[in-house]
Amino acid sequence: MTTTASPVLSISDLCTPPSTGFALKHIQLTAHAGELVVLLGANGAGKSTLLRTIVGEMEATTHHFVRPEQISYLPQERFCAWPLPVREVVALGLLPAQSPNSHHPRVDAALQRCDCLPLADKPINALSGGEQARALLARALASEAPLLLADEPLAALDPAHQLEMLERLQVEAHQHQRAVIVVLHDLALTARFADTVVLLHQGEVLAQGSVEEVMTPALLAQAYQAEFEVELTSTPPRVQILRAKKSREEEG
Repeated sequence: MTTTASPVLSISDLCTPPSTGFALKHIQLTAHAGELVVLLGANGAGKSTLLRTIVGEMEATTHHFVRPEQISYLPQERFCAWPLPVREVVALGLLPAQSPNSHHPRVDAALQRCDCLPLADKPINALSGGEQARALLARALASEAPLLLADEPLAALDPAHQLEMLERLQVEAHQHQRAVIVVLHDLALTARFADTVVLLHQGEVLAQGSVEEVMTPALLAQAYQAEFEVELTSTPPRVQILRAKKSREEEG
């Protein structure tokens, strides 16, 4: 994807101090309207930390940091303790710019885009995992923020719901012209949906660019300490792990 428009998010030389629990080092990242950016990397690479830094939950230093005033954030945790109707939960996405009016047109629009209108009056804690995921995405969409961050939105979803979730996020980027940044672990779905891939390794950006530029066997092997077979020209693309690399202790 190429664009000449100013980025919605622009970060240069972002670092987090060790006191935060995890150190990001010299992160460069941009995201444009209409772009679906996927953050990849092994567990502990810094993906979730980077999202939390963008929304201001974690301390960071940076040479250059431009972000919009409004950001929609879909965190990993989906625990819903209160038996609020789905419509009221989605209306919370209007905060802080507006009061949470459950009959606001943006609430209805978000419910419809996530196929949640039939669930609107049901308690959110009575829904299935897939239904809750759709409802919480609708809450994030209700704000109509120009930047949407989603941290592992496919977690605990079955394959069909994973596909539906990524299709909805792609629509938000391409049709509704948001900048969407998603943390994923599924490499094949990343190859299928991402416009831009950012591969993190030990708190640094190992590679950033198109699927073809980043999702090479050599770069994936470096990031995940495993061997991969990659076929990006197949439909859908195939990314298959062949074997994990042995540690030096195991080899010795």
